[in-house]
Amino acid sequence: VADNLVGTRGYRGQLHDGKVIAVKRLTKNDGVKKKREFLIELGIMGHFHHRNTTSLLGCCIEKGLHHLIFDFCPNGSLDSMLH
Repeated sequence: VADNLVGTRGYRGQLHDGKVIAVKRLTKNDGVKKKREFLIELGIMGHFHHRNTTSLLGCCIEKGLHHLIFDFCPNGSLDSMLH
């Protein structure tokens, strides 16, 4: 699992068709602020499409767990490049 860790809340995964994805995850223990930020990100990324950004492929909210599924960026996040 540690090999697939991407950032502090994300993981690299692979779909059945071989597509590599990034999964951003919140848990039951994350606070209201983090969950609100998650829903805002979902709303923005669900409507935002640009050739220079990763695409939101889907989301899952079930049993207190929240997941956003994105295309995987092998070069890392914009945040990691800027800092």
